[in-house]
Amino acid sequence: DRIAFASTRHGNYEIYVGEVGAMLNDAAYEPYRVTTSEHMDVLPQWSPDGTRIAFTSWQGDHKHVWVVDEDGTNLERVTSGPAGTENGLGTWSPDGTKIAFVSNRGGGYDVYMMDAAGENGRSGNVERITDEQAPDHWLWPDWSPLLSQTPEPPELTRIVFASERDGNLMDADIYTMNPDGSNPTRL
Repeated sequence: DRIAFASTRHGNYEIYVGEVGAMLNDAAYEPYRVTTSEHMDVLPQWSPDGTRIAFTSWQGDHKHVWVVDEDGTNLERVTSGPAGTENGLGTWSPDGTKIAFVSNRGGGYDVYMMDAAGENGRSGNVERITDEQAPDHWLWPDWSPLLSQTPEPPELTRIVFASERDGNLMDADIYTMNPDGSNPTRL
């Protein structure tokens, strides 16, 4: 079993992959360093097939979602936006075709959805699925786990997220919603 994690073991936060057994039983074992940038790379999320990792990278006044192969190759920024745009907290759909993430591109922070291949300048690929206009980015979306061994298409799953939509700005509640943003339900 492998784990992806962020660590400052080489200075700034980078993404690493390690074998759990080796990390527990071998003091000399060194996890593989996946990212090697001067930026803060955090919040790794495995793709459902275990071959790619989505993560958030803080780069000056930008925060973006990036995707990389588990061995550190094919590094690609998958979100875009002008200076001051914050995109992050990417989470994969159970079938690996979509990524939900948080962004302030519409003013306040909301949950957005895009194809897993990223924005890449294609219009219509990104869709805002909440209308929170939250004052901060703590929506923390995550896709519901699969209940079967067969990957479900995104439209048959739910996204869970934190929200202050009921007015209490210091006490967020947990909600679920359909991937298109419909049927938000407070848990």
